[in-house]
Amino acid sequence: MTKLGNHVLGTLAFVAFLIAAALGRADGALDHAELDHVYVRITDAGLRPPSQTLTASQAIGFLNSSAKVARVSFAASVAKDIKCRTRGSFELEGDRLSSGRIQGSQFASLCSIAPGAYAYRVDLQSGAGTGGELVEKTFEGTLVVR
Repeated sequence: MTKLGNHVLGTLAFVAFLIAAALGRADGALDHAELDHVYVRITDAGLRPPSQTLTASQAIGFLNSSAKVARVSFAASVAKDIKCRTRGSFELEGDRLSSGRIQGSQFASLCSIAPGAYAYRVDLQSGAGTGGELVEKTFEGTLVVR
């Protein structure tokens, strides 16, 4: 292929990428990588901060700084307010929208959420996340999305 042909194909590929990106955002859905993150730190003593405020254009991350395995969950109804294109760290499990097990020094993130106030729960469990652990502590927090 000639240099001109390669240039035209490259330009067309770039234009197609831009169009696909624009169409992907037409419904307001965002991807984790495109968002600034605000964090809640999970410690053995509680949540830091217990109430976190963010904007609808930010994602929330839950960083486990405890010596336990953490699991973050929301009411299942929160799932309808999430606007992500890619699968995140949370899945519907019965009546809860739950993160996977978050080991110490790891985090789970939740993509952009519609404005509102959202109560959540963090369960701390002993063990290495192999299943069957008992919940040792439970903390409750709130996300306020503006």
